[in-house]
Amino acid sequence: MSIARFFFDTCTPINAVNSVYFQKMVDVIAAVGPGYKAPKYNQLRTNLLGSMKKKVQLLVSSYRSVWEERGCTIMADGWQDRSNRQLINFLVYCKRGTTFVRSIDASDIVNIQSLAIKILSQTSSSSGCERNWSVFERIHTKKRNRLEHQILNDLVFVHYNLRLKER
Repeated sequence: MSIARFFFDTCTPINAVNSVYFQKMVDVIAAVGPGYKAPKYNQLRTNLLGSMKKKVQLLVSSYRSVWEERGCTIMADGWQDRSNRQLINFLVYCKRGTTFVRSIDASDIVNIQSLAIKILSQTSSSSGCERNWSVFERIHTKKRNRLEHQILNDLVFVHYNLRLKER
């Protein structure tokens, strides 16, 4: 009942139990037994997110060799979130999969053409992570987390690259 109470209290989507990581998390907690102390809010958004991002960067770096050997396609997707921010997402596609490179808030940019040229020239040397449209928008619009842009980018980076790993 405690797991259900957690889901309902935090408004966590129930389909989170379908995550490949959900049962693994439950197993680890059960193995430790009573008295396990869950990570605190600040640990999750700083140290643990940073550690996971580093692990995911190693995964994504393996894609760079594919990009160099077989080539890749750089893609950009612009959209507007519920807060009317103009967001541009950059992705790289190759035969091994699509990776998310970065997202930028272009709300204050007047000349989008010069921005696109500048960003695309940077993107060609960047790495990133896989993208899932519905989850990406959900992460961007969760006001209750009050995510800073860098933390948001790190969360998206980790999420999509973990999805790549599970393919």
